[in-house]
Amino acid sequence: IMNEWYIHDSSRKVTTVLRARGMKGKHTTNNAIYGYQKSEEDKNQWIIDEEASEVVRRIYRMSLEGKEPYEIARILSEGQIERPSCRSNNNTATPYVWRGATVRDILSKPEYMGHTVNFRS
Repeated sequence: IMNEWYIHDSSRKVTTVLRARGMKGKHTTNNAIYGYQKSEEDKNQWIIDEEASEVVRRIYRMSLEGKEPYEIARILSEGQIERPSCRSNNNTATPYVWRGATVRDILSKPEYMGHTVNFRS
């Protein structure tokens, strides 16, 4: 019973700390999204990753031109643009195969408009 109480108490404390960080406007995730990287000076701040941000800007430009996510994914694959998941998990088997769902996810994230988003699931 003491172990269960300890685990429950620890969980409550971690949740309280994460909630407090999020309410202060700080990111509650450990990983920055594609197009950003964590700052060396302040781990709570995201800075623009110039190489990846060009790909994100290109995706938004193509979307504004009226292209659908699957068409954008095909164009990026044909252009041999490295996809986001290759950077995070070093998957080198298919580094240039983009999926429409990946492009759609990038287009739907409010973080690319400069917002800090916390507490969503």
